[in-house]
Amino acid sequence: MMYEKSVGTLDAEIYQVLHLWIEHNLYILYNLVRKRRLKPVLCFDDVFRVLRTHWGSPSVKYPSKRQRLNVALMQQLSFFTATRPATLTHKPINPDRLANHYIGQEAPSHSLSQSEQQKDFETLTYRDVSLFTLPNPEGPKDLIAMEITLRYTKGWEKNPNPKKFILYEVDNLMFDATVLMIAIGFLDDAFKDKINSVQDLYSIRTTPNRGSLNLAWKDSILDVPVFRHPGSDCLRTGACVQPIR
Repeated sequence: MMYEKSVGTLDAEIYQVLHLWIEHNLYILYNLVRKRRLKPVLCFDDVFRVLRTHWGSPSVKYPSKRQRLNVALMQQLSFFTATRPATLTHKPINPDRLANHYIGQEAPSHSLSQSEQQKDFETLTYRDVSLFTLPNPEGPKDLIAMEITLRYTKGWEKNPNPKKFILYEVDNLMFDATVLMIAIGFLDDAFKDKINSVQDLYSIRTTPNRGSLNLAWKDSILDVPVFRHPGSDCLRTGACVQPIR
């Protein structure tokens, strides 16, 4: 596998020799077992325990309240979409680019090339999240749902096949990812069309001739990662609401 990753496909004869060597030498030498091991998975009760600990345990501390929202939303998206955390967040190596991923941090000292920007933001951004309302004529407000597009799942470079998931409001707020995304959107001042408060958001009603109404983000924040680290100013002042510039 390492050879294929660095050089390319092996010759068919070499494949056969390696296969025979593994089957007849390694299995006997190391007493290997030809049996698949089951991977541990989470059930609903496990998800409940994780989220209850996150919100209710006094021993779970975060540098800012914003980070508690971030972790809760990341947990839910990982649970509900069966996605690796690395798909949702990304930590660049370049110091200037690293600084640009922190909330409340100064902009990098030099402008990034287009290829650097693309590589840097291989993560979930506001462009990948769509909030929209669904008509609810009999209720006091319309229903809010969320579409998540995961572009950078495992193997995306060889097989770019974005995965889309729909999440919606639920009665138990502990399992409601849309509420968390709305809260993070307000902290980042991300909403467009004069949506400045929860009252503004929930007063929007979908007209009868439309199946849904998109709650648009500001153009300036579309390529900003949703999950970001708090910068030094954020830790000192607690003002963790500035989007990346």
